[in-house]
Amino acid sequence: MLIRTPQNPGSLADKQDIQRDRLLRSTARLDVSSRRLDNSLRIGEDAENTGAGILRDLKEQTEQIKRTREQLDKSDTYLEKSMKTLKEMSRRYVRPLHIYRLQ
Repeated sequence: MLIRTPQNPGSLADKQDIQRDRLLRSTARLDVSSRRLDNSLRIGEDAENTGAGILRDLKEQTEQIKRTREQLDKSDTYLEKSMKTLKEMSRRYVRPLHIYRLQ
């Protein structure tokens, strides 16, 4: 930006030029600040969107873990029933063998 030094600092035209130059510099600084603010807002929105996506993913994963835990609990129940059944079958099988040996 061109900064002019007044030739006659007391004249009205020179004062207007000085004010115009100050206004132009202030406007330029304001433009730079506005662009920085817009960029910061965009970055903030991106971060917010990323965070929201992560939270959605975590919620889905939590639900998946809950479903998996429920399935494991069911499987554990079925395994316990199967073990009881197998033990009973084993007892029933072993008793006749013991009786046959005694005879």
